[in-house]
Amino acid sequence: MRPGKAPQSRAEAVRKRRASESAKRQYKKTTRAAVLVRNLHPDMVARPATKRSMTRPRKRQYNVALGARGSRVSIPALPIIEMGWRWASLTLTVAMAFVLYMMWNSNNFYILQAEVLGNQRIGTDEINRTLNLTGLSIFWAEPAVIENTLRESYPDLESISVSVDLPNYVTVVVAERQPVIAWQQGGETLWIDAQGFAFPVRGQAEGLIPVVANGSPPQVQGEVTVDGLSAAPPYLSTEMIQTLRLLAPYVPQDTSIFYDPSYGFGWNDSRGWIVYFGKTTADMALKLTVYQGLSDYLARNGIPATMVSVEFPYHPFYRTD
Repeated sequence: MRPGKAPQSRAEAVRKRRASESAKRQYKKTTRAAVLVRNLHPDMVARPATKRSMTRPRKRQYNVALGARGSRVSIPALPIIEMGWRWASLTLTVAMAFVLYMMWNSNNFYILQAEVLGNQRIGTDEINRTLNLTGLSIFWAEPAVIENTLRESYPDLESISVSVDLPNYVTVVVAERQPVIAWQQGGETLWIDAQGFAFPVRGQAEGLIPVVANGSPPQVQGEVTVDGLSAAPPYLSTEMIQTLRLLAPYVPQDTSIFYDPSYGFGWNDSRGWIVYFGKTTADMALKLTVYQGLSDYLARNGIPATMVSVEFPYHPFYRTD
């Protein structure tokens, strides 16, 4: 103990020790926050960072070396944008919407007219007028609607196929029915094909079987399609078509076949009567043989018959009134 200096008490010694430890901790904290900056003056020490500067996020920087020794410049880097799946989805949606808008409003996607293939008697211009597609956007053209329109407008079309392609192409491929019978009834003439379907007369056709009817034929039941709807039924049954084809070679030249709902098919015999063979092909060879014998009998005996029926070959009859 030095002379002249009062001894320290225990409490004072504790206070000094605590103050010394606090000063050491503060020094370490200040030293840890200090930043040494290398520059032309290497002994320069930056001030301790404040609390505000320490909490601010650091920006990415790039250091560019200069020609002078010991010098450099820090240039801030461009921000890196990380796009998640939501941003990618939004970008794709906007791009698709823009493309659709341009396609919808571009003249390249508007139909000029349909290309029609396979038609013979029905004109291409007539079909296009019926479809009325000119100036319509290709996105509004529906093949099923176009096909239904043609089926309703042209019963003489046997098959229809429609395709729609970008940018503005509509192709219609059709097959027309081929007539075999010219059916006259009530001052109107219809053509009938080999399946019994009737359709309007268009142009000229050779080798048709002419039929003059004084009544409508029996109604034919329509077929049920895949979608459950009934298709348009034929006008004549296939059996009646076969009957006409069998009779046609025996009909006198320049003579039409008659049809009567009660007696069936027949023709005007040059000897003054009408002969009927019924509506079916059953026993047709026998009917023709019976008629030949009966007509010879009437002519030989001078009987003024007005009607002869061999529809039932085992029970033929004739009328004189």
